[in-house]
Amino acid sequence: PRNPKLQYCIEEYVNDKFSGNSAIILQSVETARSLDMSYLPKKLSAAIEKSFDHADNAIPLLDEVFRAEASVMDNAVAYRPIHRKVRRIENNTRKLNEEIDELIVVNKRLDPNEDAAQKSELDARISVLKQEKQELISQIPADWAQVHKEFSVLTKAELTARKKYRRTVDSAYSPVTDLIELFEATDDFNKLESELTGLHNQIVNGASPEDMIDPLKSLAKQFGSIKGASKIKSQISKARRALSKKKPKLDKAISHLDNAGVIYREQRLWRERAMTELLPDMKIYEQAIRGTIGLRLQKRLAKTEALYVAACTSGHRDISLHF
Repeated sequence: PRNPKLQYCIEEYVNDKFSGNSAIILQSVETARSLDMSYLPKKLSAAIEKSFDHADNAIPLLDEVFRAEASVMDNAVAYRPIHRKVRRIENNTRKLNEEIDELIVVNKRLDPNEDAAQKSELDARISVLKQEKQELISQIPADWAQVHKEFSVLTKAELTARKKYRRTVDSAYSPVTDLIELFEATDDFNKLESELTGLHNQIVNGASPEDMIDPLKSLAKQFGSIKGASKIKSQISKARRALSKKKPKLDKAISHLDNAGVIYREQRLWRERAMTELLPDMKIYEQAIRGTIGLRLQKRLAKTEALYVAACTSGHRDISLHF
């Protein structure tokens, strides 16, 4: 769905969906916004709150896209004949320039004494072609530059509106799936508690620093694979580095593992609460916006969506006025 060639038709499809379901979609956003997320880390809750704002803006931003497109189409009626005329002149001018350049090269290679007659013919031909070029250029309307500039403002406005809409819907949907992925990783997160506690206790009880390096490395890797556990991974990695020095720093290693334990216990509390209080409702919300706001970030189109986009892309769309 993020294929650039499909974006125009994706937006046509989403606009149709918005037209019939905007109230339902906006209500889904408000329902999700009303969920209690006060116990989540500030960074997480702020990200998801901001995503709700982006979701609220999605429909009006897509409306702006189609208003900008309509403005382009309305002005294209008068602009198209002028554009075609000028581009045809410019194309013919380029061809004349190519021919002139070729003749100039040939002319330079001729001997002034031995090929005087041929050089004279070439000079005459070049002069005629340059005259033809000037006559063509003179046919370009005097106000072409201004007309082109004014139309370019409209096409640029449409392109800017589309880019803004796409960034907005991606920013509305991505934090939702990230949060769901984080919550769903809670079971794997909980399984690592005993290993974290065990390695900490071994070091406190005098285990050989060399023997602890590989287990700590393995544990850090496991936490690294869990969404939202990067801070714990960081502390474990710091503990491993402290033990890897020529003179192992046991106190530092223990301190970092203490920090990892504190972070772990704090996360476990809000993760487990979110698993029961937030995850089911966030999944419902994700389903409600998946086929519209979240469509661009799906791995593939559903059959209905794909059929719509296939039919849309099969038709001719004139984009020549953008060039």
